[in-house]
Amino acid sequence: MVVGQKRDKELKAEYNAREKLPPLCLKNSPLLKQASQVYTPTIFKVFQNEYDYASATIIKDQNCNQPVHEYTVVLLEKVGEYKVLCSPISRTISCSCRKFETFGILCCHALKVFNILDIKIIPDAYILKRWTREAKNGYVIDSIGKDVHRDVNLKVTQRYRRSCPRLVRLALRAAEIEETYALVESVTKELEKQVEDIAMKFSSVSLDNSKDQMSLGGSEIVDHGEPIKNLVEKVKGLKKK
Repeated sequence: MVVGQKRDKELKAEYNAREKLPPLCLKNSPLLKQASQVYTPTIFKVFQNEYDYASATIIKDQNCNQPVHEYTVVLLEKVGEYKVLCSPISRTISCSCRKFETFGILCCHALKVFNILDIKIIPDAYILKRWTREAKNGYVIDSIGKDVHRDVNLKVTQRYRRSCPRLVRLALRAAEIEETYALVESVTKELEKQVEDIAMKFSSVSLDNSKDQMSLGGSEIVDHGEPIKNLVEKVKGLKKK
């Protein structure tokens, strides 16, 4: 039940993220428009807050004589200086605060430098898929670089949750009257037979595929050179089916 409630909340949040765009503080900002369409509403709020802080930063010092420019960024009414390295050609950037490396979104210092260089769109390298609306599509890479696959039983669980309440209500209603109970009994038996027939077809197909994969070219599957039939006969009390 807890897992079901959690998935309900996820589905509602995903629906709201896809159907409703968050309000923009600066409606004419291309960068904010892009962020609102790409990020989930929660992450967009965090990003928009960083963009707001970027308007309160100043460039204290800069060195643009090298291919990689170096900027010293200071936040007004805050103590501390941050070094930002940026390559305008490749549009790569890094900041000494390491917000992108730790949290996954660009910091206000990097956004300030992008604004100075007239970079109005977030480069693809700085949009992590786990914070986007499409995070569940395809595959996601975890912190150590392995693919994280979606729950293969999710569809089965969802179908079960949709069918179970309807069938329970039908059973409760049918049990009140003898005629309706007899009707449901007869229909249920026929329905069970049809479901089993369909399930057997799919099971046989899966079994055939498994046999093809496990087959070594012989007629019997062996374990360390000994046929399975002989191994079964050695186990006392095991009934043959």
